[in-house]
Amino acid sequence: LIDVTGRGGTIYTYAVTNIRQVDIETLTLKELRGPDLVGHTDYHALTLITCGGTFNGEEYLSRDIVRAELATSQPPENG
Repeated sequence: LIDVTGRGGTIYTYAVTNIRQVDIETLTLKELRGPDLVGHTDYHALTLITCGGTFNGEEYLSRDIVRAELATSQPPENG
């Protein structure tokens, strides 16, 4: 689960649905824009992209892409 606090204090909890490591050399735009990575969904989604894989001295050669779906939201507590 991933909790994100919104500007107004609402806490949005996302459930991870997919974790994938992709090679940046072979990743196609079509694959990147797919619903499992960063493309459009019919639900509220959160996508996290981090560096991963082998470091070649200048950059990491892969990206870890985590896709999550909104599970709950909790309004801020008054007080």
